[in-house]
Amino acid sequence: MKSNLWSDALFQESAIVVLGLILVFGLIFYFFRNRNQILQLTWQSLLNWLFTAPIIFVVLALPSNWTLFFLMILSIFSAKIFFQMVGIYHRSWFVWSCYLAIVGLWWSLKTQQPDLYQTMPMLLLGCITLIPLLRNSYANMVQYISLTLLSFLLMGWALMHLGKIFMWDRGPLVLLYIIIVTEVSDNIFLVASRGFPQLCPWNKISPRRSLSGFFIAFAASLGLAWGLRHLLPENQSMIWLTSGVICSLAGGLGDMTISVIRRDLGIRDVSGFILGRGNLIDLLDRLIFVAPIYYYVMNPWLG
Repeated sequence: MKSNLWSDALFQESAIVVLGLILVFGLIFYFFRNRNQILQLTWQSLLNWLFTAPIIFVVLALPSNWTLFFLMILSIFSAKIFFQMVGIYHRSWFVWSCYLAIVGLWWSLKTQQPDLYQTMPMLLLGCITLIPLLRNSYANMVQYISLTLLSFLLMGWALMHLGKIFMWDRGPLVLLYIIIVTEVSDNIFLVASRGFPQLCPWNKISPRRSLSGFFIAFAASLGLAWGLRHLLPENQSMIWLTSGVICSLAGGLGDMTISVIRRDLGIRDVSGFILGRGNLIDLLDRLIFVAPIYYYVMNPWLG
């Protein structure tokens, strides 16, 4: 299916429906965008989606090598932002070691070497522990090594599991399914929490997320997972139900993890509806845990 994805009827239908809905809702919210802050955020995010969604469809339909290359570049830029966020971007030895390890992940996917992919975190750890010896320095090295490994694990190793899913027989459609369910679920969480702000057990981490919003978003995720089940190779109840649970729970965990890091660093958390985020990490944080968890749980069924 991958080689003929541009002419695949299901892919074409998905593109028309998704882009059509974004356009229709964008036109509707355009006329009401100045009523309040929520409507303004929704309009800005829908406008962002209008530019982002076509790119997603184009990238998914590219030849496999080009799509994997795009994911590698995406991971490298995400790692760059992470290094800037934690304040060690100037430590070029660690930064470039992380970049090269992400290139190694890409190479392992391109050449279909799963063992190399799995051992890449240890290879990176071995390399960066040599940097203090080569530089004859110990100051702050534990911090640099830890943050480099964390950057690689989150923005490289975990995120590049999207490439593993992409390599499945119907991988591009599965990725489309994951992105839609995860993004819509997370943003329903935000919108519902604004409407029902009671009971916020995470008020020190993400005060705009409430327990009521979580349950509403979780139910909506299962409904959306059911509604889009035709994108999956198998639409059995257990498969779409498990998919919805993973996209909702793992997506929320990824977003909250980045929020913890931001709060600890004193960086303002940026939120918006669907893809209306501040930078690349804000776009991808929910996929950090969704990608690896979805791959390892669903691979026996869909891989």
